[in-house]
Amino acid sequence: MTAKTKQNQQAFSLVEVIVFMTLVSLVLISAVGFTMQLVHTMSYNQHKLYATHYVQDLKEWLDGEREADWVAFQNYATVAGRTYCANNAIAIANTLASLPVFNTSTCGFTGVGSQDPRIFRRTLTMRKDVAGTATRVTATITVTWMEDNVQRTETIDTVYSLWQ
Repeated sequence: MTAKTKQNQQAFSLVEVIVFMTLVSLVLISAVGFTMQLVHTMSYNQHKLYATHYVQDLKEWLDGEREADWVAFQNYATVAGRTYCANNAIAIANTLASLPVFNTSTCGFTGVGSQDPRIFRRTLTMRKDVAGTATRVTATITVTWMEDNVQRTETIDTVYSLWQ
């Protein structure tokens, strides 16, 4: 007579495997979503840093233009405000005369100078307090870029006045 031995086999049931795979999938999907959001935030911060640099670059150059010749400087402003396209790289030898008057067809989101990424547009708007020789000129420097179909801007307003 032979004795029948009963073997205990241990294994996961199909339900346990499905539950485990569901939990692992949820964790991985959450990690991918977090990583995508992190990459998007890093990209935005990098573009904002570029824009801030481009604003400060033009402001420093404009400070020099103001110091060089107040009369010429204020002549580029109007009471209503005149906007210039400043997408080109600004050199010390440049003057306000080298900035073209803003036109949407010629001043696009082509970048500033030869710097990448080429998604920025930099403008300068100059307003003066009186129609004649001004004692105050307000300069608004704006860098605009498109990101995720949203227009983003970095702006600085500076008031220049006549030194007595």
